[in-house]
Amino acid sequence: MSYSYVYGIQSGLFIKIGVASNIANRLRTMNLYNPHPCKIIARRQSVYAYYIEKRLHQTLSPYAIGREWFLIDPPLVRAAMTVVFRKVHEEMAAMLLANVRRGDEIEAKKAEQLKVHGVPKTPRRRRKLNVINA
Repeated sequence: MSYSYVYGIQSGLFIKIGVASNIANRLRTMNLYNPHPCKIIARRQSVYAYYIEKRLHQTLSPYAIGREWFLIDPPLVRAAMTVVFRKVHEEMAAMLLANVRRGDEIEAKKAEQLKVHGVPKTPRRRRKLNVINA
């Protein structure tokens, strides 16, 4: 698992929400190609960074200007990021727990079958005889 950052970078009135493994490099690159100075207004590190970014884009879509740029106040971005981050991590934890429980149920069924039917026998292999044609 690799961790990435979901970030909000402000440039003038606009805020870009994206994902990067190295925010300092991303900020440096954005400052090179942007007429306004850029600054980081929010960031969260997560294994689920791309999913969080997608959910943030959906949540903030009424403020969207283009694909990743939003015309919105920084405090609203920070609040949305906090809420979405928490929800995504809760959803993923619940999903992982459900998978563990499902796996436990399967193992319990297998154990029950072994009690009822006994340990399954493995089929014996027939030995091949090396016959020399004379």
